[in-house]
Amino acid sequence: MGLTTEQRAKSLGHSVTMNENIYNKHLGIESDVEFLTTHIQTPQSIIANLTQENIRLKEEIMFLKKTITELEIENEKLKGNNNITKLF
Repeated sequence: MGLTTEQRAKSLGHSVTMNENIYNKHLGIESDVEFLTTHIQTPQSIIANLTQENIRLKEEIMFLKKTITELEIENEKLKGNNNITKLF
């Protein structure tokens, strides 16, 4: 059993009428299998994507820690001055 005409149209962002007039010539088992497996990721690709995201997040954490440290230093400098509001 393949995709219904409505499912195919919806997945392509088209109306059923447009799908029937233009895309029905591509109907078949091979096109269904290709459509259904196009977005399947392998475990290796998922691991690679997560590894890259982990690297990016570690860099962001390092930046945020540096920024917090800088703000803490500035806050300490302002503690003795009653005319300036503390940052936190």
